Amino acid sequence: MSIKTSVQVVKSCLYRLRKRLSAKRRKITAPLIRQEFLKEFLKAIQPRILDVGARGGPLPRLNVLAPFSHLFLCEPDIVEAERIGEKLRRKNFWQSVTMIPEALAEKQGSVILHMTEKAGLSSLFEPNPSFVRTYCVPCGAPEVPWLVSARRWEVVDRIKVPAITLDEAAEKYGIDGITFLKLDTQGTELAILQGGVKRVLPSVLAILVEMEFVSVYRQQPLFSEVHMFLENHGFRVMGFRNAELRRFTNIRIPYSQGEVGWTHALYFRERKEDGTALRASEITGLIPYAIAFEYFDYALWYLDDPYVQAYLNERGWKGIAEEVASYAKEYGIVRGR
Repeated sequence: MSIKTSVQVVKSCLYRLRKRLSAKRRKITAPLIRQEFLKEFLKAIQPRILDVGARGGPLPRLNVLAPFSHLFLCEPDIVEAERIGEKLRRKNFWQSVTMIPEALAEKQGSVILHMTEKAGLSSLFEPNPSFVRTYCVPCGAPEVPWLVSARRWEVVDRIKVPAITLDEAAEKYGIDGITFLKLDTQGTELAILQGGVKRVLPSVLAILVEMEFVSVYRQQPLFSEVHMFLENHGFRVMGFRNAELRRFTNIRIPYSQGEVGWTHALYFRERKEDGTALRASEITGLIPYAIAFEYFDYALWYLDDPYVQAYLNERGWKGIAEEVASYAKEYGIVRGR
């Protein structure tokens, strides 16, 4: 092995080690809720969560709400859907779990699911060759530690799967009253939202959605279109978790600022679709998601509002703000803050 090759191997190992350490830091588990009054409060709210694009299982962020919540998981890959359902039923962690083994789309019918070498990149859209050429290592080329291989995006199969709209899924699977919606479907998020405007979206209080800034897939909508849709339906963005990309170049350098490729954005409902203010019950319904995503100031600010306080006091929840603050302090200790 030449000195140059040895240096590249060492750099590759160090890069992967840094990524693993960074991932471990991000995966710090939230402490379980021990405050009895807060537990009763969350149980009374009964969060209803729909996870669309559920490969790998539900979002870890939401595990803290699992004992109080009803979970609906949508995954068109039948084998993966059965695996997730079996695993969750064994754990018996959630109040209830409902699997939806169908694709969600803008209209009902059959669609083609493009299965890629890396299953998590499969989509109803085909991968964009221009994106793959720009940001991935060509197949057969030497490994570049800060880039992924183009092989991941190779379409290995095309499967015809049944598709229904989000509103049709609500009727078929009894998923009315959803208050949290997570969308990670590799480019089809806007179509799914558009298919749920009549029945599902009006009750949704929080959305976590993946949006791309570059065309990862052919003909997919980009960030601006999805963001504008959500703003027009009464949501405001709370935060982003960005994924950065680097370009494939013939001259390899270990450091360069990355480009934002896509993001997972969290939105909270700020107003109803007709522009009117949220009811106290809807503001209260946002509190579990503010807790799960660490927006403790947001939760306490609303719990301080006289309008919300009056609503809570009438229902026997006086003092719930102190319970949220107590849990927030525990969370801060776990996070080292």
